[in-house]
Amino acid sequence: MALSFPSVHETLGAALIGFCLACAVFGIFTTQVFIYYRQFYQDKKAYKILCYGTPAWKSPNLLYLQKLTENARILEFIDQIFIGYAVYYYSISNYGKVLVLFTEDIVWPLIAQVIVGNLVGTLVKCCFALRVWRFSHRNMLITGPIFVLILVQAGCAIAYCVRSFQLNKLLFASRLRVVASVALGSGMATDAFIAVALCLLLHRLRTGFSSSDSLINTLIVYAVNTGALTGFISFVTLLVYNVFPNSFYFMTFYFLLGKLYAISLLCTLNTRRSIRGKGTDQAEPPTVNTSGHRHNGVYLVSPTASRHKTPVHYPSSSNHNNHMKSLEIGVHQEVSVSMMDIERNMNGLRR
Repeated sequence: MALSFPSVHETLGAALIGFCLACAVFGIFTTQVFIYYRQFYQDKKAYKILCYGTPAWKSPNLLYLQKLTENARILEFIDQIFIGYAVYYYSISNYGKVLVLFTEDIVWPLIAQVIVGNLVGTLVKCCFALRVWRFSHRNMLITGPIFVLILVQAGCAIAYCVRSFQLNKLLFASRLRVVASVALGSGMATDAFIAVALCLLLHRLRTGFSSSDSLINTLIVYAVNTGALTGFISFVTLLVYNVFPNSFYFMTFYFLLGKLYAISLLCTLNTRRSIRGKGTDQAEPPTVNTSGHRHNGVYLVSPTASRHKTPVHYPSSSNHNNHMKSLEIGVHQEVSVSMMDIERNMNGLRR
């Protein structure tokens, strides 16, 4: 009985659609990078001020975020080149030779793309896991499972790539279904865990004031949106990969994953100002912050800056305004500044 191979529509057609969609998403990512460097060009100097005199292990997150942004830009550019090369090789260089997909060795950029995409996703997830770690007062019972899931996905992705080089034929891709399913499933679980943890931790910070609660609601919405799209695409990729194991339909969605993770990070950074302004993007006058630094209206507060402040008692309205300022500081650097100071102010309001 002769072997039946998938049609060109199920293979090259699906891969080509995935490449076109990846180009569009890469354009969105590039736009977000442009917005970041245009609106927050002062971040680099601010990070130096924040980390000045502080051991690197105590405040790594700000420099980590900037380096992560630069690395994500480079990695996603490489990722797009790998995808484009693989599609060009199979559809143009071997035009009309459909059997090349199954009889010849896999071109290495197609496998390397999995490594690059997984690396971007792992870095971004570690960044969001650090948010949970900060918000939970460094509670490893909450953040530990997240890091375990991140490591599981990274390990499965590496195993998938190693095994792909060993098999070296696209015809045998269905044999890696278990490893690929575990990797995609753990990634989906990580996104859900991070979103749920952030929502619960932010919900604890409610005070009853409509303005501060509205700000917290906005943060909760952003926390959910951070992992909703990537989790959904992971689920669709997992579903399609198992329903159509002998086709390339899953590539249509998988080519987007790494870029969506990078976009989620950039969106988190680029929306700081609008969240801090409660939906507006108005510039603030130069303001001296609690740590004594002034930088174009941007509050520069280290995670430990407010731990040694002398307590001051305000009337109820002034106290609420002071609390809102603390919330705004937390929003501006909500991916890097500990929320313990914010919660301490909220506890003061309750008393």
